[in-house]
Amino acid sequence: MEYSHTMPTTAQSGREDGSIRSDSDLPEVSLAALLAENTALRSELAMLQVERSKLAHTQGQVMELLGVQSSAQLIHDIRNLLNERALLKSLVAMSY
Repeated sequence: MEYSHTMPTTAQSGREDGSIRSDSDLPEVSLAALLAENTALRSELAMLQVERSKLAHTQGQVMELLGVQSSAQLIHDIRNLLNERALLKSLVAMSY
């Protein structure tokens, strides 16, 4: 794969002299909107990080209870438990 770098055209840079725009060239409204969006995204990221941490903690507890070392083994063991539960329910239903 070849890589070629080209200089931005006047249409891409938005300036007649061909130079790149700086933040000070953007309208104040755009900066305020970008700042608000950035703040909202940072807030959402923080909430997702907390949620992920809680889920990882819960997964760790389940893995410890089942004595497994990997998440793949966890899924396998949970499937086995569900199958065994269904089998026991069937056996109990047959005995009555």
